[in-house]
Amino acid sequence: MKPTFLMLISTSIIALIYASAEYDECEVCTDLFTEVMQKVDESGEKGEPAVKKMIIEHCKSVKGVDDKKEKLCFFIGAHPDSATSVLGDIAKPLSFHKPPKKVCSQLKERDSQICALKYDKPIDWDSLVLEKMRVKQLKELLLKLGDSCKGCTEKVDYITRINELKPKPKGGEL
Repeated sequence: MKPTFLMLISTSIIALIYASAEYDECEVCTDLFTEVMQKVDESGEKGEPAVKKMIIEHCKSVKGVDDKKEKLCFFIGAHPDSATSVLGDIAKPLSFHKPPKKVCSQLKERDSQICALKYDKPIDWDSLVLEKMRVKQLKELLLKLGDSCKGCTEKVDYITRINELKPKPKGGEL
């Protein structure tokens, strides 16, 4: 009885780990194609040309707003500077209402860069120890906060500037 129970638990844990890893895969691609399909459904247009047109329009609207989606648009050929285009391979299955996640997994087989794009994770200020970070990491953190600290020369200067810019905790702490 015990060996089967342990085997059942270990199998379910492995399945959960695999499912969570699969969810994070191609998140930018899946989001972009889901947004495109919502726009196609709202417009009422149908067919492969309508989907292609909507992908290009959506990629123009993303430019300068979301750098991950903009990079994906470059990879798939919806950007004017793109070297190659796989829009036909994307528009055809999407026009048949194939789920965006499956379209992205097919694209991954052709070009692994497409699913390598991930959203930046939010900074956990509680577990972050600035004193243990290198100056290069502190500079990158400042860039994420929208500052460059041109007058900073020492590590202490960077830490002070980050502490000034980091978001204050919400709620009343005792």
